Amino acid sequence: MHKLVAEPGTALLRGKDALPVKIWGYNGMAPGPVLRVRQGNELRVQLQNGIHQPTTLHWHGIRIANAMDGVPGLTQEAVEPGKTFDYRFTCPDAGMLWYHPHRFSSEQVARGLHDHHPGAVPHPN
Repeated sequence: MHKLVAEPGTALLRGKDALPVKIWGYNGMAPGPVLRVRQGNELRVQLQNGIHQPTTLHWHGIRIANAMDGVPGLTQEAVEPGKTFDYRFTCPDAGMLWYHPHRFSSEQVARGLHDHHPGAVPHPN
């Protein structure tokens, strides 16, 4: 099982005079880690909420059961601070997809809670 911890951290912006800035990331990274799974295999991820706001994980472009889709108040309850939620689903399609929160998403994604890696390549069967 993969474990993603949404937590505060710091990152250096690009440039020779980079200063550390406060971020929220997954496992101390922003963007978060790449999760690789083969088409047709099961993905299991435990989200641990280490920030002060409720959060979720939404999986863009993956055809999965609503209970795993990460839309608080619609498909699941938000994961409260200090709590965990286990996501478990089969990945029916190949592709390069991304995850991010769907609770306070404009703030949480802007602070670094996402896994969008520009230039990443799909992981085919």
